[in-house]
Amino acid sequence: MSLKLSPLMLFLILLIVLVISIVFGNTLNLESFVSFGNSVNSLDNINIPQYNKTNTVYKLYDNLYYDNKNGNLIEVNSSAYVSGNTDLTGSTINAIYVTPREGQSTTTYYNQVSGNTMLSVNTDKSMLKSVQSSYTSWTYPTQTTTTDSYMAFYFPWDTTTYIHIINKTQNQNVVTYMFSQVNTMDQRMYVNSPITLTPPTNNNYYNNVYETDNIYSTTRKLYKISDYIKFDTSNANLIIKSTDSSIKVYDRYNNPTTITAPITNLSTNISNRDYGSWIVNDERGSMVLYIHIALKTLIAVIQKDAANNYKLVNVCRFHQDGFDKQSNTTITSGSTSSTTGSSSSSTTSSSSTTSINGIPQSALSEYFKWYWFYKTNQNKNSSTSEDYILKTQIVPPVCPSCPACPGGCSGSVCGNCGGQGGSGTLSTSGNTVVQSTNIPGAVASLGTTAGNVAGKTIDATGKLVGGAANLGEEAVKGTVGLAKETVGGAVGLAREAGSGLKSLLTPRPMDVRTGQIQSGQQGQSQYGYNGQVSKYGTQTTGADNYSYYGALPQKSSNFMPITADFSAFGK
Repeated sequence: MSLKLSPLMLFLILLIVLVISIVFGNTLNLESFVSFGNSVNSLDNINIPQYNKTNTVYKLYDNLYYDNKNGNLIEVNSSAYVSGNTDLTGSTINAIYVTPREGQSTTTYYNQVSGNTMLSVNTDKSMLKSVQSSYTSWTYPTQTTTTDSYMAFYFPWDTTTYIHIINKTQNQNVVTYMFSQVNTMDQRMYVNSPITLTPPTNNNYYNNVYETDNIYSTTRKLYKISDYIKFDTSNANLIIKSTDSSIKVYDRYNNPTTITAPITNLSTNISNRDYGSWIVNDERGSMVLYIHIALKTLIAVIQKDAANNYKLVNVCRFHQDGFDKQSNTTITSGSTSSTTGSSSSSTTSSSSTTSINGIPQSALSEYFKWYWFYKTNQNKNSSTSEDYILKTQIVPPVCPSCPACPGGCSGSVCGNCGGQGGSGTLSTSGNTVVQSTNIPGAVASLGTTAGNVAGKTIDATGKLVGGAANLGEEAVKGTVGLAKETVGGAVGLAREAGSGLKSLLTPRPMDVRTGQIQSGQQGQSQYGYNGQVSKYGTQTTGADNYSYYGALPQKSSNFMPITADFSAFGK
């Protein structure tokens, strides 16, 4: 009995085989073409002794590796693979190239072979312990000649890293990797992804503005990546202009739709997707790499130049809130030129940079250097800023003048002010400001010499004060009594002076304490004083502030002076 297959069955069998081939082609790892690590699968760990004695790194593709501890990209120069000649120890490695996260301009070449002996060392680049935040994308062309030539595109996004590899020898897209700081990694392998690019005639790829496209929508603002490539930040659609009257719209799943009229029901949601990537051309000489993970999207535009070399012309990063403004940084590219050294290293290569919104990178670099200098030194002695000036720079020191001496404080010492300024008890006309009073009583109370006081008063005014005619006689008659009272009262004077000092030298000089108050409370005060404490500004009795305790006529007043508290200066 013969089995006959219908055309439909044949079609289904072929379809199943095709699907299986695609699935296995995407999951199986391609073997490399150098001897070192030939049997190691992509994203597996391996130790490169010439890079670090013990630490392992992740294999990317062929002779390219990635150190997830610091973001280094490593190229291994190994001998060409011969069937059965798999090297897992590094014996076939004669040199390595290490490019740190800063970019290809700092690629270091290590010649780690001395004669026929392999050197196992800890390179300085391998000792870096952290992945630094970065938004500067760059490209790296491989240097090894024993295998195909590759171009690696390095896309940092904060501390996450995306790496896309192109086989330059075969003009094929190979793979796109993702590495995060939580030890999460993934890859997207490409099968049969030829690159058919020609140098474009229009290189306007630094638009980076929002604008509308009337074919897509008359109201929806799109982020303009280039004249022909735009991005809808509301739903993560990629829009590529096909002709003057039509555009192609790619959704997040790489489903294209050609439209010629505005879309009426545009989505405003971004699909939350696992890591993945896909590639399309803009039909004008550019290849667009679309990378998605969760709600984030990275768009990279790649071209060929006149020398048929691949170059990175624009990279844009988008999250759920729109364009990531921190990512508006430079793109570095160029070719590496290496020098052969011993077991040490030499930094080589050159790079070309682009500007940011028309501002040269060098100008921005200088700006931020000075900004950082002033921020870190503004409170230090090395600061060039001056936030204060001396009072004497505005108000010069002035000696107070004495009205009684026309020369002020200059010349001979003034008898009224003692050369210290001020006029004592004299007015500006030279007359005394002391009124008629009981001078003998004041002299007796103060314990000073009557003759001096009376003499000074008569000399200064030119006439006697009332009652002054008998002053001399009274002074002579009362000399004995005065001396006796002075001696006899010395003990009381000292005792009263001592007790007065206790009241004056209190912890709070501004706290006025009296024997009797009209406003206040009896008891412990807020400053620990037992007694009666008057409130500031209340009328008190018992205090004699104006008569020198009976030496001058009594004056009534409810004024209570409040002076400055200088007690803190005594500490």
